[in-house]
Amino acid sequence: AALGVNWQCSDPESGIQFIKRSSPTEQLLPLRLSANTSLVSGYVLQSGSRYSVNVSVTNKAGLNEVYMTNGVVVDNTAPRIKFASFAYNETLNAVTGAWSASDVGSGILDFSIKIGQQYDGDDILPATSIGNVTSFSTADFSATVKVQANKQYYISLQAQDKVGLKTTLSTRVTSDTTPPVFTN
Repeated sequence: AALGVNWQCSDPESGIQFIKRSSPTEQLLPLRLSANTSLVSGYVLQSGSRYSVNVSVTNKAGLNEVYMTNGVVVDNTAPRIKFASFAYNETLNAVTGAWSASDVGSGILDFSIKIGQQYDGDDILPATSIGNVTSFSTADFSATVKVQANKQYYISLQAQDKVGLKTTLSTRVTSDTTPPVFTN
């Protein structure tokens, strides 16, 4: 794995004598005078860890300036949806749900939901971003989303982390309003 670093520097008075860059685990290495980019490679980057690079510039008068990047978090794991529960709420005439999710790398950015009458469908509610929340109700979309009693709906909940990795959980809910009947 590698980290790329880009920078711009100048010194109109005396000019740049040399530029060096370093990462937390290596010594300063000289770079070409005209370089404004560097690739730090040869490291095993751990998911969830933050990595920074320093760039040091020295002018011909011997004055030095160091810039340290704020770092980048390596995230190669998708979010994890720990649990999700969806049900039909007859009082609201709505599908409601709650869930818990986490992302050990960059963190959860957003959730989206879609609802259809077939698996992976979106004829009731097209994929819609609902923010970084842990509950949902179609009652919040009452002007555009209509659910009916005694129907089956397929719900897809998607979690997206801050680097764009996604996880989807799909489930089925029946809007059953008919109580059981005893038979002889």
